[in-house]
Amino acid sequence: MTALPNRKPAGIALIALAFFMAPGWGATEKSRYTTASGNNAEQYESPSRATSIFEKYISERLELGVRYVQVWLTDKDRKSASKKNYLGSINHLDEQQPHAPYPVVYYYFNPYLGFTLTFDRFGAITLKTESNVSTFTDGTLYVRGPVLCLRGRWPNETMFTPYAEVGAAYYRGRFKRDHEWAHTGATRIMEVDNDVAPVVAVGTDIEVRPNWHIELYGRYSEVSIDGRFYRNYRPVPRRGTFTLDHIAYGGGVKYAF
Repeated sequence: MTALPNRKPAGIALIALAFFMAPGWGATEKSRYTTASGNNAEQYESPSRATSIFEKYISERLELGVRYVQVWLTDKDRKSASKKNYLGSINHLDEQQPHAPYPVVYYYFNPYLGFTLTFDRFGAITLKTESNVSTFTDGTLYVRGPVLCLRGRWPNETMFTPYAEVGAAYYRGRFKRDHEWAHTGATRIMEVDNDVAPVVAVGTDIEVRPNWHIELYGRYSEVSIDGRFYRNYRPVPRRGTFTLDHIAYGGGVKYAF
């Protein structure tokens, strides 16, 4: 009999060829996802889109931080005969400082121009004083609200980036009555309004590590809160204005994406 040719090597070669030519085999993970189906291809490519969005809208544009400031009232004394009291017998205000830092969002449209959004809160203790001696307090006037500013900065080769801001703050007023004043001898009520206050600020950012900055900050704002005082629920109140013009100064820390 004629011997049959040995087909084993040829069979192994065909199997190996089919193995490497099969869809998805012998290719990278990306090509497997791409050749499997259109949906999988989109799922694989979505991280590159996310990277593109980050680089276009967040990287070197968005910064997040916290800032703490102290407040100094620039019109805190009305004891002079030439000045009118704020309301009734109230002729002096003492600062009630913020208790904690507040978050700040920074966003830049280009290397030079952007905006900041933060929150602010402080108070003024109302006093009647004679010869610099406090006689009594009606309570504490608190204001709080968002502060939105347009910011311009000057990028340069140093670690310092100076900036200036202009914007507005929306302050909501709240009067916390002193317990003794509110309930001794008569019922006393103090109502206060809100105010939209202009804001200007200057400062500098200091890059201490890649992406990490310390901020030095100073701000001036003019705040006027109208008030109405009622005694024993009389329909006609006594009116006045609390002038809370102030300089705020402090600093913070932030991260630049």
